[in-house]
Amino acid sequence: FTNACTVTFVGYYIDSVQVYLPHSGSGWNLIGGLSGENLPIDDPDGIIVSNSLYEYTDTYIPVEFLNPGKGYWIRNTESGTVIINNA
Repeated sequence: FTNACTVTFVGYYIDSVQVYLPHSGSGWNLIGGLSGENLPIDDPDGIIVSNSLYEYTDTYIPVEFLNPGKGYWIRNTESGTVIINNA
């Protein structure tokens, strides 16, 4: 957008999703949160680099959990699936 504005998204409540993270040259992927707040990422195959989850608000900020309406950078060592679960 060229100017600051508020955008409203309407959709269904999602409480669980499996996300496939491909591994490319740098290993960084962009993911989003679900409908619930402060959600952890379950990494059953151990592909996520420790302490590599970041949100961006004027600068990159390391975080531990996902919140709705935000995008997050996450780094993985190989391709695989992670689980974001609000249950």
